[in-house]
Amino acid sequence: MRVAHCWFSSGHIRRAGTAAGPVACGLTAFSSSRPAPAAGCEAHAAAAALHGGAQGRAGDSPRGGGGGGASASSAPRVTGSELAARIVDRAFGCACESVVRTDPGPYQKTAHEYGCQGPDAWHPAFYGCWDWHSAVHSHFLIVRCLRCHTVDETERAAALSVLRRHLSKLNMAMEVASLRREKPGWECPYGLAWVLRLAQELQGWDAELSATVEPLERAAVATLAAWLEQAAAAPDRGGGHGSAAFAARLVLQHARARPDGVPEAVVQTCAKALAGLAPARACAQGHPFLSPLLVEAQLHMAAGGDSGWEWLRRLELGELLGLEPVRGDPHDIRTCHALGLNFSRAEGLAELATAWPDPTAAAMLLDKARAHLAASAPYLRSGGWMGDHWIGTFALLALEACLRAEAALQAW
Repeated sequence: MRVAHCWFSSGHIRRAGTAAGPVACGLTAFSSSRPAPAAGCEAHAAAAALHGGAQGRAGDSPRGGGGGGASASSAPRVTGSELAARIVDRAFGCACESVVRTDPGPYQKTAHEYGCQGPDAWHPAFYGCWDWHSAVHSHFLIVRCLRCHTVDETERAAALSVLRRHLSKLNMAMEVASLRREKPGWECPYGLAWVLRLAQELQGWDAELSATVEPLERAAVATLAAWLEQAAAAPDRGGGHGSAAFAARLVLQHARARPDGVPEAVVQTCAKALAGLAPARACAQGHPFLSPLLVEAQLHMAAGGDSGWEWLRRLELGELLGLEPVRGDPHDIRTCHALGLNFSRAEGLAELATAWPDPTAAAMLLDKARAHLAASAPYLRSGGWMGDHWIGTFALLALEACLRAEAALQAW
């Protein structure tokens, strides 16, 4: 049976916060004994809304969701303090361990084509995590946790030491030089888009680190601006690293937050090109870690504009609610992508829930997001290197999106 359309409109879409800036993040939402969020987190109102009555049910834990096939109705509520704290702790731990890990494991790769196998003259900062882009977004994850979440003081000091060592002025100069020496298109758009997200997160939190990353940020801006102009003609609509919608959204968020970013008009041209096409498939072939449909929806919600709202009005609630968590193996180089896919779906579904004009449908979307988050949560920091080196970032973003959606529904 066909389910009603979304019926988004630019006039009545609800906005409970954006993914571009700091959000209702941090465990302060769950425990009155915890300190307030850092000054850089614009989270106080939503965190307060979650604090009153958002405690988890007895028995909530990351193991409750199983490995796949979980129904939305049986998923543990991600607003439980134990589950949320465990997700943050494990995601942060994964990142801290992975960014300094030089051993690529049993998997062979060509140095400087997919990253490198240790700190050297090419990549002295982003050498861990098996691949360069994962190292970049794991540094973002560390900053995000330090900025917006409660972290043990000893672990905080150790993480800050790593950040200052990796993101030094000399290391950033060497990373910029490496971008010019790598083959054309290297880490574009995915890795370079994460560079912009890292730079955006550092802004207003640590002026020294923000300044040292700026040369790499400028290099990424220049490359991504040229790439976006080409992508508008034939955008990649898959579920992998080449996704035009995923990269364009990160670039757009950066452009609105940082001076001298990619001109927003360039990003909007790419968004309009995607808006002129039918909604992408919810599920991509192969081993995707992104849902083409959901990343395009997230881009159009961020970009706005008449063409974007028209695209969003074509979404089918039934297709979204028909998504089920998928199974993955954190030890396998291919199927580990399914674990990240659950997290990225959870983020997209939760963001749609914050904007969906019907509260009943919004609650159903949030439940579906919870199911996906719970399905992959047990595999965080599980010892599977193919998963541990990257899925933590997507887990944290999914958790934060669910918290925003929870706050939006409570404030309806």
